[in-house]
Amino acid sequence: MQWWRRCLCSSYPTLNSEKFLLYPLNIFSSFTIAQEAYILFNRMNMTEYNPTFTGVNGTFVSLNSRSQWSGIEDAPKTNYLIYHFHKSEKAALGFTAQNDRVFIENKTHFTIDYNYQFQLSTDEFLYVGLKGGGFYNNIDFSLVI
Repeated sequence: MQWWRRCLCSSYPTLNSEKFLLYPLNIFSSFTIAQEAYILFNRMNMTEYNPTFTGVNGTFVSLNSRSQWSGIEDAPKTNYLIYHFHKSEKAALGFTAQNDRVFIENKTHFTIDYNYQFQLSTDEFLYVGLKGGGFYNNIDFSLVI
């Protein structure tokens, strides 16, 4: 028996030690993602995470803005633009721009998405995606004082 299991089980004989250790890890992991930019998962903006979705549904434009706390000045805000160009026979190209402002940090990134379609058989396709871009992070320490 492992040392941590002996310590926990000797103090709490009816406690399931594996669940006891997983609960604090789950709580801490949920705090770390609380201030990250939140973009809804739906079919139209999946290119933010996976470039193979670029152009699958044809030409598409999405301009979104999200404010974390409405009505409060200098609240965290996320803005993003997704544009999919007209798909050619086998290739598609897209563009994504995102800006995320939280307190003293202002992050901006631009990406270009490329999608190529391989036909495996008459009704089977393989999509391969490539994403490239740049990232700019500005931290204004003068706002702390």
